[in-house]
Amino acid sequence: MIKTPSKFIGECSLPMSKLALGTVQIGYDSRISFDQAKEIINAAYYEGVRYFDSAPMYGFGRAEYTLSTILRELEIRNNVLVSTKVGRVLNSQGLYSKNPSWYLNNPGYYYDYTYDGIMSSFEDSLKRTGLDHIDLLLVHDLGEKWHGDKAELFWNQFCESGFRALDELRRNRDVSAVGLGVNETEIVLKVAKEFKIDCALIAGQYTLLDHKNSYEDLKKLSEFNIEILAAGIFNSGVLALGNTSQASYNYKKVPIEIFSKIQKIQEICLKYNVSLATAALQFTASHPTITSLVFGAKSDNEVMQNVRSYTQQVPYEFWNELKYKNIISTSVPLPVSD
Repeated sequence: MIKTPSKFIGECSLPMSKLALGTVQIGYDSRISFDQAKEIINAAYYEGVRYFDSAPMYGFGRAEYTLSTILRELEIRNNVLVSTKVGRVLNSQGLYSKNPSWYLNNPGYYYDYTYDGIMSSFEDSLKRTGLDHIDLLLVHDLGEKWHGDKAELFWNQFCESGFRALDELRRNRDVSAVGLGVNETEIVLKVAKEFKIDCALIAGQYTLLDHKNSYEDLKKLSEFNIEILAAGIFNSGVLALGNTSQASYNYKKVPIEIFSKIQKIQEICLKYNVSLATAALQFTASHPTITSLVFGAKSDNEVMQNVRSYTQQVPYEFWNELKYKNIISTSVPLPVSD
């Protein structure tokens, strides 16, 4: 079981737990039944997880509905923090995916970072969840990495009226904290210079494989008193599964150079009897500005495996060798076991 640190975000009434559960798999993977989702969430809570992240996009409403229903059934809603996201409005006339691994009964969606779009998305989330309050409200995928040449259009929407919606919801105590949920650090720095946000959930940017450039960016964000929630710790799987046919790197085929790097890490892991997942989780957790690690799970067993990986004692020599072999950049600090 993990210990809950006494670190609060925004006006949240509860502290943030060091480990958090994301609901991407619960939403997208139609093979995960409601009862299995309940086992996953119950296991996470039992192990000390007190923060659960969701979004309308995860299964096109399925994750939000499933999470909130289970929290009520387990009678733990008042003991945990819940986040969801805005920026996409679900709509049957919008874009949609026909990928069979996703939840099949999906409506479409459209991007809208205006005041009306954010308010509409938030109100829809309240209806799906049956909640009257969201602890953390995050703006989903705002930024150039996601939107490319449309990034400026959505940035202008957010600046002209979108942030006003977030600020209004926060001032009215409909939400306790506001921030971003993105796959880059650049947009968080850009927003932080213009608006007061409480946190940012950033995926895949400070990992054992990718960290050299993002280390300083995350340190800069601490100057704005922004709490960092780190997701995508396993770079979409390769840092959990290793060099297997099921592994992917940032949702794509594993490149040769990453394959080679993973091979080196696994050899050092074997030498010190440390799992690859342990190395990945504990490395990301070592950044001084990261408040919580968000992981996903397809079963209650995966939840328990992640908690064990996070709490395992790792010798300092292991980290030293990773740095000596140029796996860990010389410019970042090494994890220190309690």
